[in-house]
Amino acid sequence: MKKIQLKGDVVSDNVGKLFDWYDLDSIYPGNVKRSLEAAGSEDVEITLTTNGGSVFAGQEIYDIIKNHEGKTTVKLSGLVASIGTLITCAFDEVLVSPVSTFMIHNPTLADVSGEKKD
Repeated sequence: MKKIQLKGDVVSDNVGKLFDWYDLDSIYPGNVKRSLEAAGSEDVEITLTTNGGSVFAGQEIYDIIKNHEGKTTVKLSGLVASIGTLITCAFDEVLVSPVSTFMIHNPTLADVSGEKKD
């Protein structure tokens, strides 16, 4: 089983490459795809910690994980929030630390305060 750690904000590929340049944590479709391609059809166990981030990048990551040929297990560590909760749904098995936080919220718009009901 291949073990992978995904930690940081969920960002687009271009922003992720910039984060890599500065050695900052980020999760983006390209690095998830490369990690899973390196695993081949082997089962993977991914430790996930994220505040959330880009919905579109998160949707792409969901598809990448869902299409992996091997079994996928995620271990939630620390905070998994916002688009991180959708990414979690792509896995075959979900393991949750007793001290982690899983935060689901209603959809919001950037630069707009409140939610749909407001």
